[in-house]
Amino acid sequence: MSENQSLTQKVEYKLINDTNKKRRQSSIGILFDWRGWFTSRECDEKYEKLHDDNDKTKAESAVGYLQLFRCADQLDIIMIAIALCLAILNGAAYTARFIVFGELISSFAEEKFIGRCPPEQNVSITFNITTECQRTIEINATNHNLSQTSCLYENSSVVPTQPIFTPGFLDGANQNLYWLLLISAVELFCIGFRYFLLAWSAGRQTARIRIRLLQSLMRRLTAIETKKQLDVYAQAGAVVQEVFSSLRTVLSLNGEKFEEKRYVSKLRATRWNSIRKGAAFGLLAGWVYLIGYVIYSIGFAFGSYLMNRGEYDSIPFHDIIVIIVVLVRPITNVAFVSPFFQLLEEARGAVAPVFQLIDEDENMDLNEIQTFQDSTTSEVALNIEGDIQFDNINFAYPARPNVPVLNNLTLTARVGETTALVGSNGSGKSTVVSLLLRFYEPTSGSIKIRDQSIADCNLKQLRKKIGVVSQEPILFATTIYENIRFGRENATRVEIVDAAQQANAHDFIMQLPNKYETIVGERGVQLSGGEKQRVALARALVKQPVIVVLDEATSALDNKNEKIVQEALDRTCKGRTTIVIAHRLAAVKNAHRIYVLDKGSVIEQGTHETLMAQEGSHYRELMRVQHTEDDIDETSDPTHMDEDAKQPLERSRYYSYYEIDDKDQMTTSRRPVFIRLLSMNRPEWVIILVGCLACLFGGLCQLVQVFLLTDSLNAFGECTYQKRTHTINKYSLLLILTGIFNLIFRFIQYTALATSGSKLTERICAKAFTHFLSQEMAFFDRPENSSGAICNRLSSDALAVQHMAGTRLGIICESLATFGIGIFVGYFYSWELTTVLLLFVLIFFGLALFQINWQSRLNQRSDQILGLASSLAVEIIHNMRIVKQLANEKEFLHRFSDFITKEFKMFAYSIFGLESLRCIMTLTRQMSESLTAARSFFNLLDRIPTIDNRSTDCKQLADLQGEISFEQVKFAYVSRPKKCVLNKFQLTIKPGQRVALIGSSGSGKSTVIQLLERFYEPIKGHVSLDGVDIRQLNIQWLRSRLGLVSQEPVLFNLTVAENIAYGLENILIEDIIDAATKANIHHFIEQLPQGYDTKVGMKGSHLSGGEKQRIAIARVLLRRPKILLLDEATSAMDAHNEQIVQDALEKAQTDDPTRTSLIIAHRLSTIRSCDVICVLDHGIVVESGNHTDLMERRGFYYNMLVHNST
Repeated sequence: MSENQSLTQKVEYKLINDTNKKRRQSSIGILFDWRGWFTSRECDEKYEKLHDDNDKTKAESAVGYLQLFRCADQLDIIMIAIALCLAILNGAAYTARFIVFGELISSFAEEKFIGRCPPEQNVSITFNITTECQRTIEINATNHNLSQTSCLYENSSVVPTQPIFTPGFLDGANQNLYWLLLISAVELFCIGFRYFLLAWSAGRQTARIRIRLLQSLMRRLTAIETKKQLDVYAQAGAVVQEVFSSLRTVLSLNGEKFEEKRYVSKLRATRWNSIRKGAAFGLLAGWVYLIGYVIYSIGFAFGSYLMNRGEYDSIPFHDIIVIIVVLVRPITNVAFVSPFFQLLEEARGAVAPVFQLIDEDENMDLNEIQTFQDSTTSEVALNIEGDIQFDNINFAYPARPNVPVLNNLTLTARVGETTALVGSNGSGKSTVVSLLLRFYEPTSGSIKIRDQSIADCNLKQLRKKIGVVSQEPILFATTIYENIRFGRENATRVEIVDAAQQANAHDFIMQLPNKYETIVGERGVQLSGGEKQRVALARALVKQPVIVVLDEATSALDNKNEKIVQEALDRTCKGRTTIVIAHRLAAVKNAHRIYVLDKGSVIEQGTHETLMAQEGSHYRELMRVQHTEDDIDETSDPTHMDEDAKQPLERSRYYSYYEIDDKDQMTTSRRPVFIRLLSMNRPEWVIILVGCLACLFGGLCQLVQVFLLTDSLNAFGECTYQKRTHTINKYSLLLILTGIFNLIFRFIQYTALATSGSKLTERICAKAFTHFLSQEMAFFDRPENSSGAICNRLSSDALAVQHMAGTRLGIICESLATFGIGIFVGYFYSWELTTVLLLFVLIFFGLALFQINWQSRLNQRSDQILGLASSLAVEIIHNMRIVKQLANEKEFLHRFSDFITKEFKMFAYSIFGLESLRCIMTLTRQMSESLTAARSFFNLLDRIPTIDNRSTDCKQLADLQGEISFEQVKFAYVSRPKKCVLNKFQLTIKPGQRVALIGSSGSGKSTVIQLLERFYEPIKGHVSLDGVDIRQLNIQWLRSRLGLVSQEPVLFNLTVAENIAYGLENILIEDIIDAATKANIHHFIEQLPQGYDTKVGMKGSHLSGGEKQRIAIARVLLRRPKILLLDEATSAMDAHNEQIVQDALEKAQTDDPTRTSLIIAHRLSTIRSCDVICVLDHGIVVESGNHTDLMERRGFYYNMLVHNST
């Protein structure tokens, strides 16, 4: 294969070869592979792969039934025991009803057949009440569905109405009916109370399982299929979470189509799995019905034999009927409760990996378990005020065991002194901190504090005494107050405010709408980078740590704030052991000892003065490279510092001011939800028609069964044995034949509808995913639209919709068919009785509709709570390193527990109310869940975004020059509508110019890029490209011409090559290598185990910050954008790599002189050579020009440099 083939072509070539190979190996099997009628070969191969993987662990694929209750406490066990006792009483009442029915039947029989035959043959019953007996059992609230409930009435309509009710009969019937009602009342009470106890116990145990899963960090099925389906949905959910937590990057790179394909590819693997489950379920239901019909046939035949032997006196006819029905109904009930058996098996499979994870973690590291336990003894005993010693440390990450990160590292951090670690990216600086916090254990060597190994220290107390501020600040989706309090859960408000003041965060917090109670959003997206860093710094300071670790703690701050925060750090760190990791050597000049690391080893050490005095030292060379990189102090003037410090900070993801209400953004559709679901299933109308016809014929089988049972019972009234035996045998064979047809129809029904339901689920999930990507950025600021909540909606709601369009659609069709035919037959025999019974049917339907509406409201509330819980769980898991750093696992656990407790209350209330009405309609809860889920999907599909990210309308410029113009732009965020971030902002950038924007935080620099990318739109004014308002341009075309490199690089869980080529198609591997070379990352990539095919992990977790940033820059350089947007693009790099990448960016500018560049930076070296430097203040340009001109003017820019030099 040619080396010049694109990366995409190579992948496709490999897939084709693999497919052809499998087809050749199984060519004979293909002839008999009926799966091809329902799914594609590609999906089949994915299924086979899953099947093969599952065979290896089949024995461990499920837990035992008793193990499902391993998290039950004593109260749970007591409630389960009471519920089981009530279930036994329920069963006894269930059986007692048939005895009463037998007596009732005897009363009818005695009155009806007196005189029909000679006394010795007066043993037959033709009265059709037996059918009513059978159908009345459907009141049992645990088992039955709508079709049988409806049949209760129409089947009774064939009862003869001639006056046969003598006083004796009425007395006996009334007494029997009285006992029947009493037994039913007891049974209903048992059912309701039993289900309430089970719901309470199940909810408590489910909450406890979830909580234990969070503590440890959050398989034989009816199917192994369920486990496969869960695995695939988990993979699809990972894609959803990754995409929507990094949506800006996805949109700026036009990665929507790629992500849609990636998501849909995960969903398709579940299609065959769903079909198998549907087919198995249909066979089970049909087989159980067939067994019931066989027992009816054998019972009638053998009963006739017993009656012929003259044993009628010892075995009355009604006893024979009771025996038959008592045997048949429990077996038939298996068909009704089979979904519950299926759920039980699915629970066994689903909980297996959860328990496995809990067991593994509990046995893996006792110290990690201690972080959830209070240990006041250890807290008193632990004293880490001493020297920190790293002695001959060797280490490699588990993901890359063959790539050593630390190599015989030896260093000492003296108590009360500041120790600095410097070096290039990948030299092992941050790994030192990870080992100190015991995120990993060294391969060899030891780490000691006060000559005591940290492996012997209580892990929770060790982490509590270490305050860490990382390079990439992570905040949680709660208030600023709570985020700071996470540093120390018992911190007072005074201490929290004091910590914020030390970190220079108090002033900007007090100008926020809700001050310390302001929600920061998922990952702190409502705050700028500098704001997040200061809040994270306050969180570390409130711990009052003994050891302070600063990992590029001030890299995201402008110089004014950096200097203030640095002074606060100097005060805070005085007397404390401090470890500083920094690229900017100016930040470590005052350190007591500086260690220079390279390739995991210490190559130099000493103070700043001694290292600078050494000729040819590595440190001196680093300092020389940075010598010209004087930082710009971004205050407009020394006298303006206090005023600027009070400047409110921009919210890059707050709703924009122009946003209108959702009610005005919805398209109107008057069609019912169920009809809209069916319309989405239109491509499968043939399959649905087949399934519905099978439902119809299945319902007819039920009615045929009624008539056959009636005729069989009538046969007992024959006066001669021969005629009675002949008739009973005939109808018994017809019953068996009806059961066989019923089995066939049910198999077709469930298989066909499972096929259509799985395809509908895939289609509606794909549409929902696409519509989510189409929404404006402000849509995702809402808590209900966080990445975790979206992931939950696309998984649980999709399954609910699949049930509605699959098996439940069959039940509805069967019920309607049976009901309609029953009504017709009922009116044919007795319109008076049928009309009376219809009134009760309407009452039942009214109550059922009431329950659907009531249940829908409960489901919506429960979904909201579960969505918030899912968001919190996802946030905790993705930020587990920060959670462990804070040593505050119990606080997060309590927060998660609160959500689960609320959801459990809703669940128990729903179940209790549900079971009290279950005798009315057993499907209403499932229907309400499905309708709620479908309504949620359609609300999303109907929503019209203010900015459609997927729009292909509007025009494209044939020859883009790159001229950018902001004309009188006014913009404010909805949280502060009266405070304009940009106010009559005016800026023109000519084609090919390099323009830099500088200014204090909140001056509007990043907002300029937000508007240019059309993440938001201005309130007034307009943004133009080559004189055309960008709102008139195709949004995807616009973003394809922009190359954005943000301050915080975002990578995806793909290979290095796929990350660089993200959003592009048909890219040659040579072009990828060329872009990586320009970004100074090619040499590093070649050293990885799989080179460009190495997976970078979720959000690039396998790479350092600088490595991720260089890959992000390579990704932009590969796109060859006409306009380059650099928002602190090199802030995460050391001086050496920064200079190389800066040269690459300048070379890219030279290669295309017409390329326009817009740069936001703090460092002078980054912007010194720009054509125009614009100083922003309060949302306007206060000064602009090149470096020389601005220096000559002695204005804002000049004052910055003067202030910086002093």
